[in-house]
Amino acid sequence: MSPAADPLELIEGEVLNTVNASRVLNIPERTVRHMCKAGQLPGAKQYAGYGGKWLIPKSTIRLLQAHPEDP
Repeated sequence: MSPAADPLELIEGEVLNTVNASRVLNIPERTVRHMCKAGQLPGAKQYAGYGGKWLIPKSTIRLLQAHPEDP
């Protein structure tokens, strides 16, 4: 049996929305939104063109995976 794939590699593009980020990090989507609003996710941007949704760079998610104690 092969090792489990990195969930980030299954998501296309260089940014994640809050739904995908919450799935990868295994935390509630609401928590991800609060982290974005609080500036705890470097590079996260809220875009009007996406209905005001947050987009979070994959690099930020990778940092959180490596150091979950330092949001």
